[in-house]
Amino acid sequence: GPTGIWIFDNNSDRQSVLYPPDPFYHAQPFQTGIDYYIPAGAPDAAINVTIFDRSGGGQTIKVPNWKSSEHRVILQFNDYLQTFPLLSPYGIPAVDAEILVPTYANPFAVDISSMPSFEDLSGTDWIKVDLPEPCKTGNGNDTFIMVRKGSGANATKLLIYFEGGGACIDFITCRPLTEGGTVVKLDLNFEELKAVYNMGIFNFSNPLNPFRDWTIVFIPYSTGDFHMGNRVVKYYNITGSDPSENKTIYHVGYVNAIVAMRWINQTNFDRVVIAGSSA
Repeated sequence: GPTGIWIFDNNSDRQSVLYPPDPFYHAQPFQTGIDYYIPAGAPDAAINVTIFDRSGGGQTIKVPNWKSSEHRVILQFNDYLQTFPLLSPYGIPAVDAEILVPTYANPFAVDISSMPSFEDLSGTDWIKVDLPEPCKTGNGNDTFIMVRKGSGANATKLLIYFEGGGACIDFITCRPLTEGGTVVKLDLNFEELKAVYNMGIFNFSNPLNPFRDWTIVFIPYSTGDFHMGNRVVKYYNITGSDPSENKTIYHVGYVNAIVAMRWINQTNFDRVVIAGSSA
């Protein structure tokens, strides 16, 4: 269960405040016994957060003069922090993020003329094909797709593979793996991807692999948005640490994926299979 709980006032001194029990408005537990949420419709007056563990004990925290736009609950578990946005009666989440660019780009208007012709690609090993601006990784760097041309009669058969990975929604979950995070990677490395994806349908020396001589387009994942994002968000560090650690994340997986698909669509294939994986 939780090892600690804080209420932060995001708009003033960010001091944590612990108040004695006073029944008014309570958190509702999920069935897991360790996850909690505040129902929508919390009044802008006072609010209590009651945390019950599996043994039946609990503690209640009261926030006086509750304003859903200014306060946030943070539960401290044994091995990680998990934040919960608290909703106002109008469904407006508590502020720990700022949308810098609401709609990042129209992927159907992106100029793909700088991308190489598929016919000009050579060999049957993985080839790095750079995606044009404004396509980006999650941390704002240039990005790419990987292409492996098929051979023989199956060269005109296409497998499009979407790489899996975690999603991130706040400062904690958007900590990249390279900085000690556990959910997302926000940058890409071509050589590392080639080395990792060499099993299963990517084991091209296995005669039992039905895709071993197909053309494959691999769409990497680094944007923390299930390949569906189209905005740029700044996540604020509300844990009391250095504010300079605030992170700007390019959730632009939708833009990257559509641009890649538009490029693929310039070539005719007899058969197409779309695949992917995630937890």
